[in-house]
Amino acid sequence: MASAIFQNSQIQIWLTIFASCLLLFFLQKTKKERRVKRLARKNKTKKISSFLRSGYDSNNDYPGIYILKNKKNGKCYVGQGRLVNRRARQHFYGHGNPNVYVDYTKGHKFTITIVPLKHSGMKDLNELERIVIKAFNGYSKGYNRNRGNNPRRKAILFRL
Repeated sequence: MASAIFQNSQIQIWLTIFASCLLLFFLQKTKKERRVKRLARKNKTKKISSFLRSGYDSNNDYPGIYILKNKKNGKCYVGQGRLVNRRARQHFYGHGNPNVYVDYTKGHKFTITIVPLKHSGMKDLNELERIVIKAFNGYSKGYNRNRGNNPRRKAILFRL
């Protein structure tokens, strides 16, 4: 009888430890998501028309992610680029997600928000992109066709 009580208390201790670790894991993930949402709000959102009109300046390009938001249906697309401004522009000239381009050519209005890797606190573009896709529902309710780059794929690291 005493050994059964001892085993039950050990099981309870292990379950408590496991539940605590699981909770910490999920809090860490949501903390990163909240952080990137704050970063996105902090960075200036532009209309695509003014973004494209402003022209491309290769001296003012950097690694980061971009969030394209369709104002008509609320869908988002999250992408990344070593030269983020250049990469984001490509979507509106037919060299990106085909669904974004089709909606753009139909006259849907888009906005863009750019988050530089340098100020994100993340170690690489793949990690940042995955977290932002999840935070903005880019995969479940948006244009993204996957949840981000495969974590086993070589990460794009930048020492800033």
